[in-house]
Amino acid sequence: RCLRGGTSFRGVSFFEGDASRGVMDMEKTSQISWAFAVLLVLVLCFVAVAVFVWLVYAGTQMLESNLDNYKKGLDRFGQTVSDWLDFLPEDKREWARNEFQNYVTKALTQIA
Repeated sequence: RCLRGGTSFRGVSFFEGDASRGVMDMEKTSQISWAFAVLLVLVLCFVAVAVFVWLVYAGTQMLESNLDNYKKGLDRFGQTVSDWLDFLPEDKREWARNEFQNYVTKALTQIA
């Protein structure tokens, strides 16, 4: 039972019959509430698509601005793999290194 005019002993509610319990009642048949809900969803979808497009654009700009770094890293990777293949004859390693560098150059120019 509530003590002192509505204060609960267990702290469940402060006032009996208090309408502010964190529940919002809306009339679900109102055209205004439906229009507001649809507009809110459309705005949220538009914002999500706009953020996605912006992130894709920013990613492509970063990729294009760092192509030289990607080429350097892939060249070092190719050199390291070539060094690991020291059991192969030198002409085969040189051929593999040249093929890898040609592939990297062609792939990076296609990306840009």
